[in-house]
Amino acid sequence: MTEVFYHLIEDHREDHHRSGEGAAVALIDGRLLLMYTAFRGESSADHASAEIFSRTSSDEGVTWSEATTAFRCPPGALNVMSVSLLRLACGRLGCSFSVKWAETHCTPQWTTSSDEGVTWSPPVPITSAVEYFTVNNDRLVQLRDGTIVLPYALLRGIGRNANDKELLKEWLNGWCGIFYSRDGGVTWHMPDNARRFQKDWFAIPETLDLDSMAAIELQALREKYDVFQEPGLVELHDGRLLMWVRSLCHIFVAITDRVESPWSAYRAIPGFNVSCSPQTIKRVPRTGDLVMLYNDRGSVAFGTPTFQLRTPLSLAISKDEGQSWQKLPPLEGDQERSYCYFSLLFFGTKFLATYYESTVARAEDSSIRVSPGRTPVRRNLASLKMCCGDQQMFDA
Repeated sequence: MTEVFYHLIEDHREDHHRSGEGAAVALIDGRLLLMYTAFRGESSADHASAEIFSRTSSDEGVTWSEATTAFRCPPGALNVMSVSLLRLACGRLGCSFSVKWAETHCTPQWTTSSDEGVTWSPPVPITSAVEYFTVNNDRLVQLRDGTIVLPYALLRGIGRNANDKELLKEWLNGWCGIFYSRDGGVTWHMPDNARRFQKDWFAIPETLDLDSMAAIELQALREKYDVFQEPGLVELHDGRLLMWVRSLCHIFVAITDRVESPWSAYRAIPGFNVSCSPQTIKRVPRTGDLVMLYNDRGSVAFGTPTFQLRTPLSLAISKDEGQSWQKLPPLEGDQERSYCYFSLLFFGTKFLATYYESTVARAEDSSIRVSPGRTPVRRNLASLKMCCGDQQMFDA
């Protein structure tokens, strides 16, 4: 078994701050550059005050420098968060992050660095649309032809004060698509091929607990609806693009031939029982296989109060370009903790993964505390953790 080194970069189990949703890149001098979202106000909610912090490591992720502020919140905005970093083919560093202007207005930004992250060009919006674009951390991709691609989920329609059914079917069912640039990020395009969940694609959960299921989950099951959120994208060997999206309990995938071509019908990956949490898929340089980081709920049934816990930190490998997946031992197996919003960097023969880690809250009798809404009491978004090791970890 390949040895893996684990380290809690920032511990927020007690102070109620939040650090995560990061990305890393290897610098020319051998150091690693890590950026992540840092919530330091009185609240750690998604729309609370936050900046993007930066750290470097000179020993392949074993130790890290003190944090500095990389990008501050612009005047009038709620926060900045969800950063991506990418070494571009031209040698520069590319970076995207989101500016949240309001609860219904969130815009991805683009910036580059020509001096290894010491300074950055003034961030510019990727789109002028006054909409709410969800763009996850560590999602930037450059295709073999040089095109830069950034997937998004457009949450459009109603406000957050709607009833549960409308909230689930409308606001939270995002239009999943891409922005792309063919000139190094100077201009960006948004092709008209985004798709959201359609009833024809409904898939029955792998396992069900009808007796414990909340009313809104029962309704989704009976009416055959789901949500699409937080997409990611990877280029396949033949040049086609594979997009994946999170849903209530599945991982849905679709294929397109080119950035402007229609996407195929989405299908749920069979045999995967997952919480409503984002996945990360990248290609392992050592083998050429695809590796997926996700939360496999195993035999826990959809509808059980603990089903949506984001644990363990699971691994799966695909040797056939995403057509089938083989599950590997988890990267983090302690189900007393949650793990989510992964980043994954390959450098040399090594890998570096970062993610949120949090723990469950327990009552005096050691049972998991459950909120009035039946949700287990656990801060999904708390401490910033990392692990690193040899790429042999992903050998199937």
